[in-house]
Amino acid sequence: MARRGWLLLLAALVTTLGYRKLRRGSPPGILGMLRRMPSARLYDPWSRLFLGGLYDHLARQVAASHQVGTVLDVGSGPGWLDIRLAQLAPDLSIVGVDIDPEMVSRASAHADLAGVDDRLRFRVADSRKLPFDDGEFDLVISSFAAHHWEDASRGMGEIHRVLKPGGEARIYDLPDWALRLHGTYGSLSRLGMESPFAGGIVFTVRWPDRLPSVQCLLARKETERDGPDQSEL
Repeated sequence: MARRGWLLLLAALVTTLGYRKLRRGSPPGILGMLRRMPSARLYDPWSRLFLGGLYDHLARQVAASHQVGTVLDVGSGPGWLDIRLAQLAPDLSIVGVDIDPEMVSRASAHADLAGVDDRLRFRVADSRKLPFDDGEFDLVISSFAAHHWEDASRGMGEIHRVLKPGGEARIYDLPDWALRLHGTYGSLSRLGMESPFAGGIVFTVRWPDRLPSVQCLLARKETERDGPDQSEL
């Protein structure tokens, strides 16, 4: 089982790290050939195959503490996490946004087939300018999207803006070593400290089995009674 777990993790990392290269350009060879394929068409089945178990794990984690309210997923991709969350917590109202129209189209079709489209919808939007009012959501989640954002700090600012006071953000992403390999924002803890949340806690998600494959930044928007420092929640 451990060997299978490492293989799944390796495939997931290759899929996640490679997605940005497929969208932004790649050298000749295999990646060059894959780049000519529509990214959503490629990433959709791969993410379900290699990350389906992880999405289920994360959805259960979120549903354990959030059974009611409004949820926004920033960078929802083909929608597998949101669909599973909608199945586990039927009293949640969920909106997923992605910058790729083809991803949104596929996610909407998946939600329709799963029978959860009455409380789960998807739309095209940029993390740098979310088309929602201030304080609209109880919870904002994001899974493996922040390292794709053009401006992660601005994305975090928008997440903070659309959260209700006291609302929670859960930013799931790769381990710090993988983020450095990818050449993005560095670390989740740094991202939290440099955002309007001014902190948060970072914990490890172990999947599959006990492999430390994912990190999560858990940050909460201050209320009028709270101060801005969230180095400890």
